[in-house]
Amino acid sequence: PNGKTFDEIQDQFNLKRAEIVPLLEFLCQAGLCKENQNLYSVGPQRTHLESSSPYIHRHRQNWRIKCLSQIENAQPDELVFSAPFSINHDDFLLLRERLSLFLEEFYATVKATEPKFIGFINIDLMKLR
Repeated sequence: PNGKTFDEIQDQFNLKRAEIVPLLEFLCQAGLCKENQNLYSVGPQRTHLESSSPYIHRHRQNWRIKCLSQIENAQPDELVFSAPFSINHDDFLLLRERLSLFLEEFYATVKATEPKFIGFINIDLMKLR
């Protein structure tokens, strides 16, 4: 709640000082992190890019690449799920709506939590082309 020192952040993420300094500067300038008396704390716990943003495709690719780089070492408390299926169009739209409702609940939980670590979620519901 009060934040972490630079050394605590360095230990937690196992990064070199030269890597952390520009990251913390960027996060603080962007308002995603706050610095007060040499303690760094979380800013907003959720950021959002509109689907029309020129950066949205790269943003989505980056998080999927991150998932792929960790997938072989998934822990028991994590969820990795892939499921190809056949379905009709109406049920496809129904599932899309249910997932959208879940994401609203998901973000309400994220907003109310006391952050302890960074997590990420990737959900895709697409038609195979």
